[in-house]
Amino acid sequence: MGLLARLFQTVYRFKQGDQVNLVRNGLVARFEGVVVAHTRQGVLVDWPTAGADWMDPGELVRLVPDTQLARA
Repeated sequence: MGLLARLFQTVYRFKQGDQVNLVRNGLVARFEGVVVAHTRQGVLVDWPTAGADWMDPGELVRLVPDTQLARA
């Protein structure tokens, strides 16, 4: 398996406190959730408008603060 293929199959391990968006079918379905836990069951995310819910880590994208972009 090529390096590029492995890159797309790797699931990011979210850390407690990470801010995330939920992306389904190419559209952002929920905004600015906060990761509470990441277990084998999935990722527990606390959403500002919908409360806490277990999510598939493959549907989440981590929000990167502008300060981290400046260092990249």
